[in-house]
Amino acid sequence: MQKRVATTNVDGGCAEAKHAGDFDGDGNVELLVPSCDRQSLVAMRRSEDGITEVWQLSLSSPLATNLVAVEIQDGVENRIGLGAVTTDGQLLIWQ
Repeated sequence: MQKRVATTNVDGGCAEAKHAGDFDGDGNVELLVPSCDRQSLVAMRRSEDGITEVWQLSLSSPLATNLVAVEIQDGVENRIGLGAVTTDGQLLIWQ
């Protein structure tokens, strides 16, 4: 199964993971990419059938920038922080 994504920029990841990590705390790694209309972020995971969309995060307006990732080292575990700006000027930060 093929999934279309709205970006060709795959060089901005952290720890050579390309915006991949356990974003929802379920113990599985997801790849986070913008939807084709850039109105949401889509988490995808490898499956027996290829790639499965596991969840989607709706945004208030389309993304105006690429996702930016940073590794947050807090001494106990390494976490990933993500940031982006939407077309209405909102700076969104997740950690």
